[in-house]
This record gives sequence, structure tokens and C-alpha cells, in this order.
Amino acid sequence: MAIFRIIASRPQQIKDFSDHPEFDIELISGKLKEGDRFQLFETHHPCNYTILNIKEKDNHHTLVVKESISWENKWADAVVDTENNEVSRRYGYRV
Repeated sequence: MAIFRIIASRPQQIKDFSDHPEFDIELISGKLKEGDRFQLFETHHPCNYTILNIKEKDNHHTLVVKESISWENKWADAVVDTENNEVSRRYGYRV
């Protein structure tokens, strides 16, 4: 259970099973672990993500996720609360 802000995101770079999309995040509170799930919204459609791996960097964490990201920096600046999905709903992409 954690609250974090997405700094950047990167889609899968090569089309094979060894490469996965990534989110760079700033952890605000709590802890994340492999297998944790979180939800973001595209317009009003939920997008669920499962954390495969967490890479700790000097000033941020990188979450390697199982599911796809459509484009670079999608959801940048979104705040995610793994306990309360409504927090990230307001950052949904609006068309």
C-alpha cells in the first residue's frame, strides 16, 4: 500500500518477452513490492498494472510493469494511491 507520483513512463521498446514498460515514480508514502497492483484511468476506462520489478535509483524508483503503456510519459504527474483508486481517476486522459 502506497501513494506515489508518476514522473515518467516508457512503453515497451522491443517487441519480445524480455522487455517491459516502465514507470519512474516518486514515492510519497508507504511501500511497494513486486506483485502489487495499481489502477490508472484513460478517460473513464480503468487500466490495471501489476508490478514485476522495482529498481531503486538515487532520487526515484522505476516500476517495471506487466501491462502495456501506449506512449512515452503517459500519466506523467498523476498521483496514485494503491488503496484508493479514485485518487488516480482525476488524472485520466480526457479527449
